[in-house]
Amino acid sequence: LDDIVLIASRAFEASHCFVSLFDTSDNTHTVSYFFHGRKQKNISYSLAGSPCSTVKTDKKIYFNERDLQRCFPKDLLLQEIGVNAYLGGPL
Repeated sequence: LDDIVLIASRAFEASHCFVSLFDTSDNTHTVSYFFHGRKQKNISYSLAGSPCSTVKTDKKIYFNERDLQRCFPKDLLLQEIGVNAYLGGPL
Protein backbone atom coordinates (compact mmCIF):
# COMPACT_ATOMS: atom_id res chain seq x y z
CA LEU A 1 0.00 0.00 0.00
CA ASP A 2 2.84 2.39 0.81
CA ASP A 3 4.21 2.03 -2.73
CA ILE A 4 0.82 2.92 -4.24
CA VAL A 5 0.40 5.97 -1.99
CA LEU A 6 3.91 7.15 -2.85
CA ILE A 7 3.21 6.75 -6.58
CA ALA A 8 -0.06 8.69 -6.20
CA SER A 9 1.65 11.48 -4.26
CA ARG A 10 4.21 11.86 -7.05
CA ALA A 11 1.64 11.60 -9.86
CA PHE A 12 -0.59 14.28 -8.32
CA GLU A 13 2.33 16.32 -6.93
CA ALA A 14 0.53 16.21 -3.57
CA SER A 15 2.22 17.50 -0.47
CA HIS A 16 0.04 15.19 1.65
CA CYS A 17 -1.15 11.83 0.34
CA PHE A 18 -2.75 9.07 2.38
CA VAL A 19 -5.20 6.22 2.56
CA SER A 20 -7.39 6.13 5.63
CA LEU A 21 -10.00 3.82 7.10
CA PHE A 22 -13.26 5.03 8.63
CA ASP A 23 -14.09 3.52 11.98
CA THR A 24 -17.58 3.10 13.43
CA SER A 25 -17.58 6.52 15.05
CA ASP A 26 -16.93 9.89 13.44
CA ASN A 27 -13.19 9.29 13.17
CA THR A 28 -10.76 7.96 10.63
CA HIS A 29 -7.15 6.86 10.76
CA THR A 30 -4.49 6.68 8.10
CA VAL A 31 -2.97 3.35 7.16
CA SER A 32 -0.42 4.90 4.81
CA TYR A 33 0.60 8.56 4.93
CA PHE A 34 3.25 10.47 2.96
CA PHE A 35 4.27 14.12 3.24
CA HIS A 36 6.37 15.50 0.37
CA GLY A 37 7.24 11.94 -0.65
CA ARG A 38 8.37 10.82 2.80
CA LYS A 39 6.61 8.19 4.90
CA GLN A 40 4.98 9.64 8.01
CA LYS A 41 3.59 8.22 11.22
CA ASN A 42 -0.09 7.37 10.82
CA ILE A 43 -2.61 9.77 12.33
CA SER A 44 -6.23 9.66 13.50
CA TYR A 45 -8.60 12.58 13.09
CA SER A 46 -12.25 13.59 13.32
CA LEU A 47 -14.40 13.48 10.20
CA ALA A 48 -16.70 16.22 11.50
CA GLY A 49 -16.75 19.13 9.05
CA SER A 50 -14.06 17.62 6.83
CA PRO A 51 -13.86 16.84 3.11
CA CYS A 52 -13.36 13.19 4.09
CA SER A 53 -16.82 13.32 5.67
CA THR A 54 -18.21 14.38 2.29
CA VAL A 55 -16.58 11.33 0.68
CA LYS A 56 -17.96 9.04 3.37
CA THR A 57 -21.49 10.45 3.09
CA ASP A 58 -21.72 10.77 -0.71
CA LYS A 59 -19.69 7.62 -1.46
CA LYS A 60 -18.08 9.27 -4.49
CA ILE A 61 -14.98 11.21 -5.47
CA TYR A 62 -14.75 14.74 -4.13
CA PHE A 63 -12.40 17.31 -5.69
CA ASN A 64 -11.76 20.85 -4.53
CA GLU A 65 -9.08 22.75 -6.40
CA ARG A 66 -8.68 25.72 -4.05
CA ASP A 67 -9.97 27.48 -0.93
CA LEU A 68 -10.47 24.19 0.90
CA GLN A 69 -10.01 25.76 4.32
CA ARG A 70 -12.71 28.33 3.53
CA CYS A 71 -15.09 25.57 2.40
CA PHE A 72 -14.43 23.50 5.55
CA PRO A 73 -13.73 26.08 8.29
CA LYS A 74 -14.42 23.63 11.14
CA ASP A 75 -11.71 21.21 9.95
CA LEU A 76 -8.78 22.40 12.06
CA LEU A 77 -6.47 19.71 10.66
CA LEU A 78 -6.61 21.42 7.24
CA GLN A 79 -5.37 24.60 8.86
CA GLU A 80 -2.72 22.83 10.93
CA ILE A 81 -1.14 21.08 7.95
CA GLY A 82 -1.82 23.87 5.42
CA VAL A 83 -3.99 21.99 2.93
CA ASN A 84 -5.76 24.13 0.31
CA ALA A 85 -6.86 21.55 -2.28
CA TYR A 86 -8.30 18.04 -1.98
CA LEU A 87 -8.92 14.95 -4.07
CA GLY A 88 -10.42 11.98 -2.30
CA GLY A 89 -12.66 9.06 -2.99
CA PRO A 90 -13.88 5.78 -1.57
CA LEU A 91 -11.92 2.60 -2.29
